[in-house]
Amino acid sequence: MDVLKLISDNLKFILGVAIVILIMLLLRQCESTKEAKNEVTRITNNNLALNDTIKNYIDENGLLTGEIRGLHLKVDELGDSIQYEKNKPPVTVISYVTEVRDTIIIKPTVVDTFVINPDGTFNQMVSFYDTTAWGKSSRKVGFKLPVLLNDSTLTTGKAELSLIQDIWLSATLQQEKKTKEVFVKLQTDYPGITFNNTEGILIKRDDKFDLFSRQQRKQFGVGLQLGIGFTDKV
Repeated sequence: MDVLKLISDNLKFILGVAIVILIMLLLRQCESTKEAKNEVTRITNNNLALNDTIKNYIDENGLLTGEIRGLHLKVDELGDSIQYEKNKPPVTVISYVTEVRDTIIIKPTVVDTFVINPDGTFNQMVSFYDTTAWGKSSRKVGFKLPVLLNDSTLTTGKAELSLIQDIWLSATLQQEKKTKEVFVKLQTDYPGITFNNTEGILIKRDDKFDLFSRQQRKQFGVGLQLGIGFTDKV
């Protein structure tokens, strides 16, 4: 009877506690369901990424662009193939292979003056210099060709071609909010660039990632030591 009376007197409190417990259990179940759904989505997207091929196109800004799906991996799925700096665990990894096909057009060059050598031959240096810029990228070309004229025979010496290329390249890793798909995007304004292959990995930020981060940090310790010494002097 005492128990029933205690329950009756505290019925509202007991019901409130029960409701709170049920809500907590429901939220935990919803969180587990959501995590399981996200895991299925992640695995599905990774399978699509493994079979995807890179696409090269020109975007609305006129930039040469290469795009391919990337992987969304956990820390324990990386293996030993990913190199990282100590105390700086990886968040994203991007690698790519590019191909540059450049066409250099040499403007017509007129040679006005020949140098007369003591043996009666004529020689002259044919040279060409050009600087071209495309937005953030640029190219400098220098060309030299010695020409030797002996009677009616025209011969050339060893040509020298100098090429300086300043190629701007942007590499980003993006994740769609709705589909959770990861995409690697490479862009450049230098003409003649083809992106042959690229790979991108987005590291999942979960409990294992946090543990991995803590393990990579340097451990510092502070200790206190006390001692007593005796001498023959005060």
